[in-house]
Amino acid sequence: MPILKVHQLIIQANEFITIDLSFMNGEGYQSVQLDNAYETGFGISLYPLKKWTIRAFVDYYEKEEIENTYGAFIGYKSDRLIFGGEFNYQRNFNFKDENNSWGISGYASYNITKKFEIFGRYDYISTNVLPNELYSWNWEKDGNKILAGVQFKPVDKLKIAVDYQSWIPYYLSLDSEHFLYLNFEFNL
Repeated sequence: MPILKVHQLIIQANEFITIDLSFMNGEGYQSVQLDNAYETGFGISLYPLKKWTIRAFVDYYEKEEIENTYGAFIGYKSDRLIFGGEFNYQRNFNFKDENNSWGISGYASYNITKKFEIFGRYDYISTNVLPNELYSWNWEKDGNKILAGVQFKPVDKLKIAVDYQSWIPYYLSLDSEHFLYLNFEFNL
């Protein structure tokens, strides 16, 4: 089985700008590469103010069709507060002509104390309606995802989190889903 290979060049232009180029083969570590398709990417990260990051990127991947992903991100990180937002647009999703998708995400976390953190995330995902169709091509997966929770760190290598997650579809004919999770993470 071919191994996923990633070649990345990162150029630190100055303290405010980083440029990166990437070249990858394979479809990921779980899939065998059966062709000679390669994905290339270009990104630029800006650090206009202390604690702020702005990033834009684009990639190019050609098989039966050309698949492109365009993205933009803005984020803030301090000792106690982290928040960010991003926009992603993918043209010809899974190499299918005119199957385009886009989404926005916002997320935040706040360390109340060294042991307690609250966090949340919101995602909106949408796909386009193809000619002569009534609904978007991926209509069952268009909608809103909401996640909110609290994390407790009793000792250095143990984290316990309780979070609520919901899926609210764009099309009201589908049912919303609501879940409550209890997670444990232990690092050796």
